[in-house]
Amino acid sequence: MTFFVILSLLNLFFDGKRKNTSHFRPFGNYLVKSRSILCNVKDVIQNLEGLNMKRLKWICTLAICCGAFLLAEGVEKATAESKFDEAAWKKQIEELKALDQSDADMQCRIGVLLLQNKSEKSAEHWKEGFELLKKSADQGNSSALFHLGKCYHDGKGTGRDDALAYDCWRQVSEDEGAKEFLEATWLVGKCLMEGQGVAKDVDSAVEWIREAADGGLADAQFDAGLMYLKGEGQERPNLELAFQYLEKAAEKDHLQAQLVLGTLFINDDFGADRTKEGFQWLLKAATKGNAEAQAFMGIAYLFGKGVETDDAKAVDWLEKAVAQEDVEPTSYLHALTAFNLGICLQSGRGTKKDEKRAFECYVKAQKMGLVEAYSAVGQCYMHGSGVAKDIKKGFEMFKEGALLDDAWSQFHLSQCYYNGRGTEKDEDLEFYWVKCAADHGLPSAINNLGDCYEKGRGIEKDYAMALKYYRQAQALEAPIAWCSLGECYEKGLGVEKNNQKAIELYNEAIKRDCFEACVTLGRCYENGTGVEKNAAKAVELYRKAAEEQVTDAYVALSRCYEQGIGVEKNAEEAQKWRGKLDE
Repeated sequence: MTFFVILSLLNLFFDGKRKNTSHFRPFGNYLVKSRSILCNVKDVIQNLEGLNMKRLKWICTLAICCGAFLLAEGVEKATAESKFDEAAWKKQIEELKALDQSDADMQCRIGVLLLQNKSEKSAEHWKEGFELLKKSADQGNSSALFHLGKCYHDGKGTGRDDALAYDCWRQVSEDEGAKEFLEATWLVGKCLMEGQGVAKDVDSAVEWIREAADGGLADAQFDAGLMYLKGEGQERPNLELAFQYLEKAAEKDHLQAQLVLGTLFINDDFGADRTKEGFQWLLKAATKGNAEAQAFMGIAYLFGKGVETDDAKAVDWLEKAVAQEDVEPTSYLHALTAFNLGICLQSGRGTKKDEKRAFECYVKAQKMGLVEAYSAVGQCYMHGSGVAKDIKKGFEMFKEGALLDDAWSQFHLSQCYYNGRGTEKDEDLEFYWVKCAADHGLPSAINNLGDCYEKGRGIEKDYAMALKYYRQAQALEAPIAWCSLGECYEKGLGVEKNNQKAIELYNEAIKRDCFEACVTLGRCYENGTGVEKNAAKAVELYRKAAEEQVTDAYVALSRCYEQGIGVEKNAEEAQKWRGKLDE
C-alpha cells in the first residue's frame, strides 16, 4: 500500500467582516483547519481514540501525515535520486569486467552496478545484472541473495514476485554474519506488516522490525518509531518508545525521522524544550534542501515556534521551499507554502510588498489544488490586487471555491449575492452560502447569518435567532459581532433597548479593529444617540472607517460634505466620496 500524506499546519486568509463592506484585509484572525490529501489515516485515528488526549491525537496524526515520508509499496522509501553519470558508470563496469568474473563476490559487485544504470538501455543492463546476481547467489553469496530480493520486489531484470523477494530476504536474515543481515531483517518485517509475498502478521512484523532497529539500522529505527506512534501491534500508542526510536534514527541523519520529530515537537504539545528540539530537527532537514522541512521552517519563524519570530527568515525559508522543482506537483504542503508566501508578499510581511508576485503565488497554490486559495485569488480580482480588477472573475473564483466546500469562498460568494457584485443580488442564495460558511464554524459567517435573520434576507425575520448567532460569533472573537449586538441594543431588537450598552459594544468592536463600528458609532455622535451630540467626532470616525475602505463610510462622508455636518459644505468633496463607491 502506497502511503503518502501531506498535512498543512496553518492557513491564514483574507478576513472579510460584513456584508456591506468591501474591506480587504491581507491577514485574518483565524487559521483554516489542517487537512490531509492522498492519504488514509483512519487506522491511525482509531488507534488513538478514547485515550483522553484530543490534542495529542491531532498532533500525532500531524507527524504521521506531514509529508515527511513515502513508503513505496510498503518496502522502499522514496529518496532523491542523484543524476546518473553514464560515463563514470561505463568506466567502472569496464574496470570490474576486466577482473575474474567467475568469483561470486565480483559477480555480485558487477550485478549491483548494472542495476544502477538509468540510460535508455537500462532494461538490458538490469537483466544482465539480475543473471549475475543469480549466479552469485547460487554460490552462496548472501549479498547477491539480498539484492536478488530487491530485483524480485522491484521487477528489475525480471518479473515482479513478492513471494520470491520475501524468500530471499528471509534467507539472508537467518545469516547473522551477512553484510545485509539487519536490512534483510527489516525488510522481512515490512513484508509481514504489509502482507507482501507472505501472509500479513502485524505482531511478527513488529518483532522483526524491532530486532533490526535494536541492531542499529536507522531505517528500522524510523519504522519502529512510527509503529509505536501509531500503536501497531499493541493496544495503544507508546510515545516514549516512539520518541526513542525516532531520535536514534534522526541522530544517524535519517531525514524522514528528523522531519517527523520536527513536526511532532514544534507545536508546543510536549513543552518548550521539546519545541526547541523540534525546530533543530527541522533545521537539520531543511539545510539538506528538503522542501517540507523548509516549509515548516517558514511556519516556525512566522509564529515563533521553537525560535524567536523573524518574518524575514520566514520568507527566506518559504521562498526556498517554493523554488524546489522536484517536489510532487500535487503536494498539499507545497501549495500551502506558496499560499503563505503569497500572504507575506501581499502584506509586506518580512519582505518588500509585491502584490503581483503574491497573486502569482495564490494562483500557483490554487492550481495545485489548495481550495483555500480560490478565495485569495478571488479577492485579488475583486480589488485589483496584483492583477487587473475583474469583479466577474472574482465572483467566478469564489463560486468555484464554494462548490469545493471552502468556507471563505462560500462567505465571499454570499457577500457577492448580497451586494450584487459580479452577479445579480439574490437574498436566497446569499442566505444559502452564508449558512454553508457558518456551518464550517467561520465566525464572520456566523455573524452574517445572524444579520440575515435580523433583516429577514432569505429567511423569515427572527430576532431571537439573530441574537443567538451574534452571540456565537462574539464567543468566537469575531470583532463585527460586538457591533451587531450593539445595534440590537440600540434598536431594541430581541432585547430591551439600551443606548448606553450599545455605545459600550460599539467601542469594544472598534478596539478589536472592527472599522464598520466606526460608522455606527459615528452615527450615534451625529444624532446624539447614547452620547452627547458631536458632529466633528462623527466625521472623525467616518474618516477612520473610510481609510479602511468601509463603503458605508463613503456614503456618510459624502452626506456630511453635502449638508455641512461637522465640516464646511463642499460639493467637490461630497462627489469624491460618492465616486469611491464605484471604484
